[in-house]
Amino acid sequence: MFKQTYNISKLYNKKFHFVNEELAKAHAFLVVYSVIDKSSFQNAEKILTDLQDMDLIRTRPVILVGNKIDLARSRAVSTQ
Repeated sequence: MFKQTYNISKLYNKKFHFVNEELAKAHAFLVVYSVIDKSSFQNAEKILTDLQDMDLIRTRPVILVGNKIDLARSRAVSTQ
């Protein structure tokens, strides 16, 4: 089975049609953010919105992961 991982932040730097072509090959999307960095969560929201606007997540699974949950005292993103 062929698997490939793309860093969407790097793909954003390319032309839009390239991004859409590459992302259209995906079978699923995994978006990871840091719970101790609110801007990281905001970037994750933007990525999810962009994927939705490109109509890429209607038929593909999406997993949103909050990383660094062990650092509860430093949490900048609410659990809600």
